[in-house]
Amino acid sequence: MSKRDHLPVLCVLGSWSSGTTAVTGYLKNLGAYSCPPHVGTFDPRTPDSMESLEFRNQCASTVDEATFSDIGDRQEFGNKLQDWIIEQSHEAVQNKCSHIVLKHPLSAFLISEIHEACDPKWIVVTRSFEKIENTRKRRKWFHYYGVQGASKVYSALFSSLIQIEATYLTLSFSDFLSRSTVREQLTSYSEIAVHEGKKDKAEEWIR
Repeated sequence: MSKRDHLPVLCVLGSWSSGTTAVTGYLKNLGAYSCPPHVGTFDPRTPDSMESLEFRNQCASTVDEATFSDIGDRQEFGNKLQDWIIEQSHEAVQNKCSHIVLKHPLSAFLISEIHEACDPKWIVVTRSFEKIENTRKRRKWFHYYGVQGASKVYSALFSSLIQIEATYLTLSFSDFLSRSTVREQLTSYSEIAVHEGKKDKAEEWIR
């Protein structure tokens, strides 16, 4: 890999409590690099959010988490992300990973910049607003982590993906959990070369 090259990037899109953690963890266990350390949570069911802390900080310094309004320079975000992806690719190779996988709900508002920085494959995870809101209540999270935020996140991400004329894969979270064919579709789309041991580990992750 030359200095300016980077590994293929997978970007998992969706709102808080939509199932993106499960999908990202599945891809990580197949062989993608999730750029640790990760953001932790207080939810005993999912203590590891599978969100790179650095990627989260980059997104949150550009788009406000509560209002979804711009608070930083988008061009600076894109430039910094491009350099960081290259750095993380070298880390990934050392860890014998073939891809980078990123996820954070705020990335829905930065799709154009992410596209320019690393041209990822886009994976959209969907879940009903009712289930998202119920999970938010169980976790006792702020209101913008529930249906209020989800409606804005999904509106932004689909509008942006259409605007850049992107190809993307959409997964129903419930189907992802219950149907092996959907997980196989995700694996094929991601173009990760799967070894049997890693597939077993990925399957165990979602049980």
